[in-house]
Amino acid sequence: MNQRLNSGLPTLFISLANPYHLLDVPMIKTYINGYSHNDVVIQSLVNKLVGKEKFVGVSPVDAFCGKWDTKR
Repeated sequence: MNQRLNSGLPTLFISLANPYHLLDVPMIKTYINGYSHNDVVIQSLVNKLVGKEKFVGVSPVDAFCGKWDTKR
């Protein structure tokens, strides 16, 4: 699976309800943290993905988990 993720295909990883998923997939270049899986978060995420809202904010946790290979 890792080989396919690194094959050059544009890949987006969205994490809902677990802000530390990036530790499991450090090879993903575009990673979005939703922090929760409720309807408000999911609707906001869809609005952002289709361009109705901008992505703004500051992570309240270290989603990089202190690892060098998650910060690309």
